[in-house]
Amino acid sequence: MTSECHKVDISGQKEVSDCGHENVLCVKYSYDGTLVAAGLVHGAVKIFQAHDGSVLYHLTDQEVRDAHLPCTSLAFIPADHGQKYEHLLMATLTVAMRMYLCVKADGVLLCFSDCGHENVLDCGHENVLCVKYSYDGTLVASGLVHGAVKIFQAHDGSVLYHLTDQEVRDAHLPCTSLAFIPADHGQKYEHLLMSTCKYEHLLMATYANGVIKFWHPSSGSCLHTIHENRQTLTASFSPHGDVFVTGGASAQLHMYDTATKKMVRTFEPSPDKTVMDGHMLRVFSVLYHPNAVAYPGVFLSGGWDDTIQFWDSRVKHSVRKIFGPHICGEGLDIDPEHNHVLTGSWRKDSALQVWDFNSTDKIKDIPPDFNSCLVYCCQWLGRSCITAGGSDQNMARIVDRGTLQVQPPHAGPHITHNNTHSLSPLLGLVVLEATGEIIVPTVTKIIIHHQPEADRWMAPVERSPTLLNHGSEDEMECRGYKTNSYKAFLCLSVVFLCGGGPVGVLLAMLVFRWRPDWKLRATKSRCPLYRADAVLLKKRLCVRFFDHQHVRYIWNSNISCFTKLRGLDDTTPCSYFYQLGGLTREEQHRKCALYGENSIYIDVKSYFRLLFEEQAETLRDMVALEAEVSVWRGDSVYEDIPGQELVPGDVITIPPYGTMMACDAVLITGNCIVNESMLTGESVPVTKTPLPNPPPTEGQDPCVYISEEHKRHTLFCGTQVIQTRYYGGEKVKAVVIRTGFVTAKGELVRSILFPKPMGFKFYQDAMRFLAVLAGLAVIGFSYSVYMMISFKAPVKEIILRALDMITVIVPPALPAAMTVGSVYAQRRLMKQGIFCISPPRINVSGKTKLVCFDKTGTLTEDGLDLWGVVPADMSVVKNAADLPRGALLAAMASCHSLTLIEGEMTGDPLDLKMFEATDWLLEEPGPDNTRFDILAPTVVKPVTADTFIMGASSQTPYEIGILRQFPFSSSLQRMSVITRTLGNRNMDVYLKGAPEMVASLCIKETVPPDFHTTLMRYTLQGFRVIAFAWKMLDTSIKFHHLQKIQRDQVETDLTFLGLMVMQNALKPETTPTIQQLREANIRTVMVTGDNMLTAVSVARNCRMVLSNDTVILVTANPPEEGQPAHITWTYSEHPTEDSVVQGQGQQPGKWDSGADMSEPLVEYDMALKTAHAGISLSEAEASVASPFTSKIPNIQCVPTVIREGRAALVTSFGSFKYMALYSMVQFVSVITLYSIDSNLGDIQYLYIDLAITTSVALFMGWQEAYPKLVPQRPLGSLMAPVNLFSVVSQVVLMIAVQVGTFVYLKQQPWFVPLKPDPKSDNILCYETTVVFSVTSYLYIVLAAAFSKGRPYRRPLYTNYVFMMSLMILLGFSTLLLLHPFSPLAKFIEDFVVTSQVLRKLFRLRKKLPKNRYKLLEKELAENPDWPPVGETTYAVGEKYQDSTHS
Repeated sequence: MTSECHKVDISGQKEVSDCGHENVLCVKYSYDGTLVAAGLVHGAVKIFQAHDGSVLYHLTDQEVRDAHLPCTSLAFIPADHGQKYEHLLMATLTVAMRMYLCVKADGVLLCFSDCGHENVLDCGHENVLCVKYSYDGTLVASGLVHGAVKIFQAHDGSVLYHLTDQEVRDAHLPCTSLAFIPADHGQKYEHLLMSTCKYEHLLMATYANGVIKFWHPSSGSCLHTIHENRQTLTASFSPHGDVFVTGGASAQLHMYDTATKKMVRTFEPSPDKTVMDGHMLRVFSVLYHPNAVAYPGVFLSGGWDDTIQFWDSRVKHSVRKIFGPHICGEGLDIDPEHNHVLTGSWRKDSALQVWDFNSTDKIKDIPPDFNSCLVYCCQWLGRSCITAGGSDQNMARIVDRGTLQVQPPHAGPHITHNNTHSLSPLLGLVVLEATGEIIVPTVTKIIIHHQPEADRWMAPVERSPTLLNHGSEDEMECRGYKTNSYKAFLCLSVVFLCGGGPVGVLLAMLVFRWRPDWKLRATKSRCPLYRADAVLLKKRLCVRFFDHQHVRYIWNSNISCFTKLRGLDDTTPCSYFYQLGGLTREEQHRKCALYGENSIYIDVKSYFRLLFEEQAETLRDMVALEAEVSVWRGDSVYEDIPGQELVPGDVITIPPYGTMMACDAVLITGNCIVNESMLTGESVPVTKTPLPNPPPTEGQDPCVYISEEHKRHTLFCGTQVIQTRYYGGEKVKAVVIRTGFVTAKGELVRSILFPKPMGFKFYQDAMRFLAVLAGLAVIGFSYSVYMMISFKAPVKEIILRALDMITVIVPPALPAAMTVGSVYAQRRLMKQGIFCISPPRINVSGKTKLVCFDKTGTLTEDGLDLWGVVPADMSVVKNAADLPRGALLAAMASCHSLTLIEGEMTGDPLDLKMFEATDWLLEEPGPDNTRFDILAPTVVKPVTADTFIMGASSQTPYEIGILRQFPFSSSLQRMSVITRTLGNRNMDVYLKGAPEMVASLCIKETVPPDFHTTLMRYTLQGFRVIAFAWKMLDTSIKFHHLQKIQRDQVETDLTFLGLMVMQNALKPETTPTIQQLREANIRTVMVTGDNMLTAVSVARNCRMVLSNDTVILVTANPPEEGQPAHITWTYSEHPTEDSVVQGQGQQPGKWDSGADMSEPLVEYDMALKTAHAGISLSEAEASVASPFTSKIPNIQCVPTVIREGRAALVTSFGSFKYMALYSMVQFVSVITLYSIDSNLGDIQYLYIDLAITTSVALFMGWQEAYPKLVPQRPLGSLMAPVNLFSVVSQVVLMIAVQVGTFVYLKQQPWFVPLKPDPKSDNILCYETTVVFSVTSYLYIVLAAAFSKGRPYRRPLYTNYVFMMSLMILLGFSTLLLLHPFSPLAKFIEDFVVTSQVLRKLFRLRKKLPKNRYKLLEKELAENPDWPPVGETTYAVGEKYQDSTHS
């Protein structure tokens, strides 16, 4: 095979057609003989002139070049058909696809393939930037890089119009977007056309020079031009076409009236930079929501600032936003059926994302393709797919919406490489939903992908339902249907044939009456509402959820599982809170339907349930809250609503003089002074500051809200806001993040209502013992049935007797009897000022073997006394007021969180003592306090007369304004403030905190060399040591910078100022109580955040650590700088008796190093809740932070709770044993009587159950706790050998007594056995009398036996009520045994059984009837003149004149 083609004629002459260096595999003449085609080994085809061998055409394309495979055959299309196309040639390649190449004079190829076909629309040598289908799908418009617009026929790719004018040619700038005017509105412009024909297509084009042109394509004329002073990059018409919105190289969006072309509104962000309610950079995409009925005037926009903004045409600023998408092209689309937003971002990660339109929550990330394409454009493709394109070799892909997989080749267009060797991005994608065509613009061409009808993969597009009553509780979907004769006939035929003729038709009519929606779908087809002859209304169900233990779980379709419904506390960006503009009423209603009512409601159980469960009324009264809340609706609109209607996302205002918080909210403006004692038990008010909103930095994740880290900026539900403050007079605002039972208060209440299993053996063993009793009940039930059958008793009696046996062996009052001890202990604790909201914890506290104490305010006094101040030179100044005016004195006067509440200074006790020692004054903001270039700071100043600094020409008062406060953080171990001294140009930073931490933040040269030695000397003596530091800020920092500056920017490179030494004496009750607990063999532990040596000193002073005990300091170090984690063990020094003084304390969550377990709302309450019996020392009557709240301001309450717990536990054991033995005794007695077909009488049962058992069970718990704690703890398990022996021995003894008495009775000479009478109850007999009398004594003996006294309860004889009841029962039982005289029997019969006497007594006290008709009847009955016979009665107030007398 050579590369030459030889042509030989008859004369033998040969002409040579040279094919270059490529081997020729096939050749073919055209039908007219003028052309010769040659197929080459690399796939190309050369066409020669037949007469001279010159090369006419060289046929190849990118696909052939990429394949690089031989051309295997050639065939010219017959001339009869080819005339339409000039010469047509078919070539086959070795790949499994046939290509039809149409040879044109200019070399452009139209390609048709077996899997469909592609029309290539040639745009010449101009790059294509945007494409758009007309609304009827007949035209394709393309915007070119030089500004011209070409319009093609969609079906064949022919060029119809070329739109340009002199302005476009002169500018020579790109056409950036295209939009056909909606047909409904375009008809209004017929009068603008220079023809008499009906409406034609009108096109709007935007240009990079800010020009917007309206084109009439058929005439090529520009109807109108708008000029914007910017680059115009995008535009979108409203669904009705009456207005359009443009966006471009600015943050503003402009809305124009389509008819007048006048700008009607500008949308832009607000001036407040802390609220992102608009774009900050240029906008590349604008899109109206296609459902104009449900979302009138709502549109979206996206751009470079990584946000999608939601706009309402009635509001100037955006109403919502989505964070994340980086839009650089037409990367926005809305699916109106599912209300999902599709975004395409110009980045490799998370390029394609789907969002929920209503909630703005992200639904899913579309996995990237193999090239990690940076997406310029994306669009929904029907209901089931997504199409997207962008960078990396002009790739366009189709993604299945459900599987997130790229569509396979046989399913339609999956991945298209328009130009493999070109790296130009794909700038646009357009889908024609009616035909399934996709327009893919390349650099110089537009490719239209057509789907073969047989392989149409895209599901037919179904119009989204119209929403009726949108946003209200009656929101419904409305879908239109029209009659389909074929479906109706098919339905009728199927029903008639499959249902058995007329019977099937009648059955179908019945079913269709029940389900009319089935009838619509079976006989009609979906259609637009304006064509419908029937509509289907469907109540919208937005989400599936269920509630468990007051927590809502919603269905997450992404993971196909239910997940806990969270508020805005789950990794929400901090910047998001500042961008909220207030929820509308409709948005609030929708969220309320999801989150439910904002209330913590506790159902108080009925009296019947209270017999078995603990009472919840106290807890309900404690958490109940009803209040009006002011909600911001945007702009200057505020609305007062009930607190129950709050939802996450609401922006609320805090009144100036405080309120009780009804939700958890993040503070975004102003400061709040809050009392959190309800949750923490700490009565010291805390200061809340706005949530930090640091600007985003490149390479770092945005700052997100975390409840634990930002608790100093969070207002918690149930806390009392005492007062608020905001510079500038603006309202103090907070964003609701949690409501109802998911708030901090709600979580604590839930932990009380649904406590975690405590693993208390008493309750576990009680359940096992009840299981044993249940087994005995089954045995007794079976025995009863057997005996009754043997006596031939009727079925009714058999059932009653058998069921009686179950109630005998498992007494229903057992749970109530077990809780009696806890209830009485709870009342005794309440009398001593200790409140309990979880009675089961009382029993648990009886097993206490370890007590952990907080130090400051618990072991030590609340107040602190200033011992002295140690400046940087390490000298000692006893009186802080004697310090020279300077940085150290200014730090002590300003670095605090004190505030004035009703004229009284409040705050942390340490801050109070420190400030009082300076002898300065504190002034809160006043109406005219603007001397510091800001509005209303807190001011501190000396009280002495010499308060002036001499100036050049005037005297300036020496005053310091506190401009910014960084509150204390336990993790940072410090706090700081930014201040400005009146008359100074610069600002100062003052910091105080743990000495070690402060020293690490200071310049090393400013820290004294003997710092650590001095610190250890004071801490060993139990002093509380706090360090101060200072720094001068640059004069370029102004007040508006302070609101955004971060604390790590100012808390560095400080100058060390000195130490403050404070002492805190032990409470006088601490040491005796610790000694009492030690003698009771209860271990005591101190948990504090103080310096370790200070804590050891306090522990020795209160004898928690004895003088001869060795203390080992354990220091744990995390891995760092290649060094693994390690622990160091060192001995603590033993201080001498002279150097040890009374230790000082630390208020929970304050300064010194160490693990602080008392940080408010997090560690503190969690420690109290985690403990088996947490006790909060608080003035509040009760706190949900702990099961116990003590008004006793010292630790004397601890032994009291333990003693009452031990007494309650012993009482519960005794009550349980008594009820169990009572059941066994009655079980044996009933079994014995059933054996002779007898039973106890109703009066006997009543006497045993009501008179004996109930009174004994009630009064047994009145026995008070023993006043002294003993080393031995009470048993906590019923299965302990001692308890088992006690119960088993009593059971054996009681059975022996009953059996022995019964046998002894039968041996008596006067005994006459019972002869059962089937018609009688067989109660009056010797056997019944003996069993009743003996068991009555046994119940009384058991009650006395199980009423244990010392060492956990006072002796039995001190329980006077119980002893009196035992003596009365004993005497009455003896009276019944020895002399049951008739008057006594009649008294029991009348008074107890039939209650005739009681009825007469209650009848005497009966009130008048409330029914007015009965009152009238009673009045008429008492009137002797009724009825007035012979008289005429007239209506009151009317006169009647008889006509006969006129």
